[in-house]
Amino acid sequence: MRRRIVGSLLTAAVALSVTACGGGNSTGDSAQGASGAPQQGGKLIVGMQYEPVTLDPHVTGQANGIRIILNMCDSLVYADDKGQVQPWLAESWEANPEGTAYTFHLKKDVKFSDGTPFNAQAVKFSWDRIMDPKTASQSAISALRPYKESQVVDDSTLKVTLSEPSAIWLKNLGAATTAPVSPAAVQKLGDQFGRSPVCVGPFKLKEWKEKESVTLVRNPDYNSPSPAFGQKGAPVLDEVTWKFIPENQVRFSTLETGETNAIEDVPAPFVANVKADPQKYTLLNVPYPGSPRQYMINTKQFPTDDIAVRQAILYGVNTKAIIKTLYADAFPDGNGPMGAATWGASKGIFRELYPQGADKANAVLDQAGWKPGPGGIRVKDGKRLEIVVNVMSDVPEYGELGQLLQAQLRDVGMDLKLKSLSRSPWYASNAKGDYNITGMGLWSTDPDMLKSLYRTDGSVFTWSHFTNPDYDKLVDEGARTSDPTKRLEIYKQAQEIVMKEALVLPIYDQVNLLATQSNIKGIFFDANAYPHFYATYYVKK
Repeated sequence: MRRRIVGSLLTAAVALSVTACGGGNSTGDSAQGASGAPQQGGKLIVGMQYEPVTLDPHVTGQANGIRIILNMCDSLVYADDKGQVQPWLAESWEANPEGTAYTFHLKKDVKFSDGTPFNAQAVKFSWDRIMDPKTASQSAISALRPYKESQVVDDSTLKVTLSEPSAIWLKNLGAATTAPVSPAAVQKLGDQFGRSPVCVGPFKLKEWKEKESVTLVRNPDYNSPSPAFGQKGAPVLDEVTWKFIPENQVRFSTLETGETNAIEDVPAPFVANVKADPQKYTLLNVPYPGSPRQYMINTKQFPTDDIAVRQAILYGVNTKAIIKTLYADAFPDGNGPMGAATWGASKGIFRELYPQGADKANAVLDQAGWKPGPGGIRVKDGKRLEIVVNVMSDVPEYGELGQLLQAQLRDVGMDLKLKSLSRSPWYASNAKGDYNITGMGLWSTDPDMLKSLYRTDGSVFTWSHFTNPDYDKLVDEGARTSDPTKRLEIYKQAQEIVMKEALVLPIYDQVNLLATQSNIKGIFFDANAYPHFYATYYVKK
């Protein structure tokens, strides 16, 4: 999704594996353009591109929702950007040699923001809720699997059983989507919990103005931060507000006028403006782990059920020209099934296998029997080479991107039809598979994401509808294997299969471009490159 399972070239991304604080990525005292002592209090207003559907951490699959959630929902563990797991709400834990049973020792004297106690019962309630099909979890259920059951030993001790060994399960507990929630609040609010979530965290929900903003307020009783933030107690800021501003020009203008103090997803054409005035602005540029922004190609729908057509698409699309035209060269060229910043990525595999060129695309199609037909569109067995592209109607970028693909692939004899759908029908169509190409972008710190995207029935986002038992066995083995060297080899093979089968067209590697006023410090980025504002503060200019 568009901007971490966490999207597509969508309105908001989906975040799958780990949403946990990563060490070392902070604006800190080294940010440009400001100096001086921290000021206590203050309100931060952040321009966000799209409004989330829900703020229920156990339900959401959208990165824009998770970016708000992680500022009010602490996780059980902290996983840094190198995958090392450290305590957070769990002070310590033990595991059996097989990696199928864990005992967690939880922090004591911690409360949810509604004043109810945080304890082992609440963790069990939360994880059982995630696994309950009635919850309809999107990202959290992928992170929590292969969770089987848990047993409360006492208020601060929880024993957990997994259905099979997992190399990434403990690290996945760093995801904000698996964060414990208040059982009392869930029972009180029912299906409205996503509008008023209650967790353990530095901020708590103040108000959600539909189609306008979400505001979190300082939790004065907060006493459970991760050591990664380098401070204790309640946050410095009084409030953080996310204003929903989908129009790129308008969102940037609010930063110029001071209506916002920071904006996410800085529009690429305005990056140069931010860089040109370091006394006024700071530009934070953090690569996202996970997939590139990409198009998934449906292997079950004619004519992309023909591998030659899929390969010709990869040869025929000039991604560098797209990045230059739409994004002012603000992003690196697509790397492959995983972005170059992701652990285990086979760097450059896309263009190594598919060097861009219309001549190569034409040769593949000629050999497969697709012959030039009326109007320059190729034909085989009396059928035209028409490609249906799912486009989300409320995101102008996707229409623009689709038009560029249309023009480029017409040069190799393909007729692209853009099918414009609103959000819900768009998702439904992707699940049904009545298209040839659709957008996707998944944020994840672990190559296990390859299982979620391409394994047979791997998740709700397997939009290439690929079926390959050998691939399934490979990624299943990768999820169980703890040896990093062996995992790297497994995922190297998995990436080769994805690209040789031409399941995906990478467009560009995703980068979090966050612009702030220069007197804002201490923005901390988690392992998914999401900003956390617990340690954020203002300084006098």
